Amino acid sequence: MERLSITAAALPADQPTIRAPDKQSVLHRLKAMREYRRNYEERWKDIRDYQLPFIGEFGDTADATNKARRKDLMISSGVTWLANIAFAAGMESGLTPPSRQWFKFGFSNSSANEDMEAASVLDIRQEIVEYMLHRSNFYNSIHSCYMEIAHGQAPLGVFASPETGVRFQQYTIGTYYLASGASGRVDTFCREFQMTADQLLEQFGEENLPRAVKDALQNEGGRYNKSFTTYWLVMPNRFRTVGQTGSKNMPYTSLYWIDKQSVDEGKGFLFTGGFEEFPVPTARYQTIEGSPYGKGPGWYAEGDARMLQIMKKDLLTAVELMVKPPMKGPASVGDIGGVDLIPGGYTNVNSTGTNPTVEPLFQVPGNPEWLATEIQRTEESISRTYSADLFLMLDSIDTPQMTAREVMERQQEKLQQLGPVVERLQDEFLSPIIERVYNIAERMGLFPPLPEELAERNEILRYEYRRESKRRKVEEQNRLFDLLQSATQKQINRISALTQEYRRISKSDTDRVKMLLAEIAVLCSYIKRRKHLTLLADRDCKVAVSELERAFSESLQTLKLLNVRNTLYVDSELSTLSGKNAAAILDFYEEVIEADLENLTSVQISLANINGLRLSLNVCCEADLSIFLNKGNVIYEMDDDAGYQHLVFIIEGGAAV
Repeated sequence: MERLSITAAALPADQPTIRAPDKQSVLHRLKAMREYRRNYEERWKDIRDYQLPFIGEFGDTADATNKARRKDLMISSGVTWLANIAFAAGMESGLTPPSRQWFKFGFSNSSANEDMEAASVLDIRQEIVEYMLHRSNFYNSIHSCYMEIAHGQAPLGVFASPETGVRFQQYTIGTYYLASGASGRVDTFCREFQMTADQLLEQFGEENLPRAVKDALQNEGGRYNKSFTTYWLVMPNRFRTVGQTGSKNMPYTSLYWIDKQSVDEGKGFLFTGGFEEFPVPTARYQTIEGSPYGKGPGWYAEGDARMLQIMKKDLLTAVELMVKPPMKGPASVGDIGGVDLIPGGYTNVNSTGTNPTVEPLFQVPGNPEWLATEIQRTEESISRTYSADLFLMLDSIDTPQMTAREVMERQQEKLQQLGPVVERLQDEFLSPIIERVYNIAERMGLFPPLPEELAERNEILRYEYRRESKRRKVEEQNRLFDLLQSATQKQINRISALTQEYRRISKSDTDRVKMLLAEIAVLCSYIKRRKHLTLLADRDCKVAVSELERAFSESLQTLKLLNVRNTLYVDSELSTLSGKNAAAILDFYEEVIEADLENLTSVQISLANINGLRLSLNVCCEADLSIFLNKGNVIYEMDDDAGYQHLVFIIEGGAAV
């Protein structure tokens, strides 16, 4: 794609308005917002102190005087921080992945979307917007927003930039105030921050500065060291005249001022401007009716987080008491300077008296393992609250205790739980961001002009946020379920038939019932292990040979219910093989034993590296197993004396040794 050329002359006309709002009314507005926020501040500070110590600035004395001070003094376990990192990374990869297209443009008229020429226009504009996002700091800023949303909300400023076309600014908790309109959406944002005299001069110009700032500029020390509490407020413009253009009629008013700035000095404002769109879209995890602030995972994990820190300290105390218990001894020990508790240390004890020994004052009762178990349970609860288990789902697929269906069901359950959150983020946060970036690019003249035909038809471009991530997840789930279903359909059908027969004879033929249940157990064992391998094979993952060994062992255990003698040998030097080869080996074994399961009396399994990876089966049954020769990679022999049929399945690609 051709590089964008952006100059200062191309900036949108966000110019100062002619008519300024009343300073006193603005201060009353700020006061109301500040009083309302006090209801949430203590809770936000608790979340910071016990869960996320490196997020948030609340303007108290400690934060103001030492920005780099220790803020993790309450933290004995960092599991909450790690869970939040997993949550933020998962949200970014699912909603706004940098490497994939996650939004799509379309026309308001659906018929225009079928026009190839019109579609090409949209494709070009989409490429430009995507380029602007990648060239800017969007993906760094959006990740910070996902980290902040644990408190309930995370605002993100979207501004025009002469260098990159657009720039983003993320605001941490404790530095802003919010208010919402009648619709319940956040439409008012106020930021409280510190600026030095030199920074104020750079941004607003000397002619707009109040006397206090000008005085500080005269002093070289005060120029860089003296800070002023600065406010930036953006809110709906109640004074605009609909239908008229000009900066005073922009939908949103932008105001800057310094705390205690005189009304007489420039009407009390450093700058008065406007925006065509609300410049600070705000992500909210869960909304509260009538409140601009939300509730995030940090709210729901607070109890567990507090308890975790206490239990962690108690565990450390218990271990320390066990390793270094309080000591007691004769008074004479004190006279010689106490007891040397250093490993290998020697203490000379006066042997006079009835009991001159030095020993622990008491033993720590019980075993701290129960406390460690409770700590683990609490940590898992916190991870679930932050949905970290969802985003780390694939890490648990390799566990033999969890089947593929269980993995998929857990994933779908968590996705359903996050569904409302995802929908809200798309509607209130991501869509406004893309809309504003698009409009900024259009006002800067970065888009090529519309073809004359489209202009004459008066087609209106519309942003259409397609929930690509959600659609992809649903499609992937359906694809995997279809894949799992097809791999085990034969066994599923057989189980259905056996179940129907069981219902018919369950009270009349107990011996046959036992055989039916045993055969169902054999089939279920295969389905469980095969679905696990299906997921691994689909992702082309490496599979440990021990995984196959467990699958064989489980199957052989169920065959004992049918009185089938069996042995198993797996070469210990084998390490890994591809998921596809592992699935092929298990499929071949299952086909062989199911060929005559009712008359199967003995099976011997050997998996070894003999001029390549080979699965050898010695099977004793009535069916003719030579039919497997048609697979092409099978060797077959019949041992009439022993009554065994010998099959060798040769696996192309082999396994790592």
